[in-house]
Amino acid sequence: MSEFELMNTGRWYDPRDPEISAEHQIARCLCRAFNRADTDEERADLLSQLVGDGLGRDVYVAETFQCDFPGRLVLGDRVFLNYGCKILNCGIVTIGDEVRFGPNVTVIAVRHPLEGAKRNYEPGNQASQAAPVTIGARAWICTGAVVCPGVTIGEDAVVMANAVVTKDVPPGAVVGGVPAKFVQWSPGYEPVAL
Repeated sequence: MSEFELMNTGRWYDPRDPEISAEHQIARCLCRAFNRADTDEERADLLSQLVGDGLGRDVYVAETFQCDFPGRLVLGDRVFLNYGCKILNCGIVTIGDEVRFGPNVTVIAVRHPLEGAKRNYEPGNQASQAAPVTIGARAWICTGAVVCPGVTIGEDAVVMANAVVTKDVPPGAVVGGVPAKFVQWSPGYEPVAL
């Protein structure tokens, strides 16, 4: 099985693999062009190349924007990503309809080993693991928040500014802090056992 196939199946893989590096370079070039584009039309075309079939309607992404791989990002209809968002999409990142990101949000869909010896780049070390992230419809991810690998954020949830989300967030929950903890329910949501 190739390293790219290992990445796609959520197994540990070597991120220095030539096929993976080539895909990463495509995303870097597209993001660089997106961030330098002069018109919304140019940015829309570049975003379409970067996202592919996963691009919804009426999506707005402000520059500067960065992601790691083409075709591993799903942006639902009417998604709004504010300035400075970074998406490390080794794992698939799915962002539902009408999700809003504040400035400088980071989404991380990759894990690395805790053991220092396994994080080095010696031959045979597979130092990355894709960990998909899903953000439900109408969620609001506020300024400077970080969403960690493997997390699912439910629809209508709110992640407060500068929070670090390390665990799943139920629909309608408001979370904040480092690590993010439950604060309250969004209006209209009935409390559920956490």
